[in-house]
Amino acid sequence: MKRFFMQALSGLFITGSLISVSFQAHAQCSTAATAGKWAYTYTGTILTPAGALPAASIGHFTQDRAGNVSGSQSPSVAGKRGWRTSVELSP
Repeated sequence: MKRFFMQALSGLFITGSLISVSFQAHAQCSTAATAGKWAYTYTGTILTPAGALPAASIGHFTQDRAGNVSGSQSPSVAGKRGWRTSVELSP
């Protein structure tokens, strides 16, 4: 379960980083254009030595005009709810 938590947290961090980097690459764009409240879902399979486990998560995040991101998610692995995780990122 800790591995899934770290993967989910890493995924959120990478997503935030990519958003930040992609907007810095274009001088005419800014993070202000993506400011607002966002939500997402994902599903997939975690492959373990014991077999495949279904995984899913729902989450939301808010991005302000300065590029600060904060949000949380609720993961589920093999039908068992994980811990609700929260994260805050600043540019």
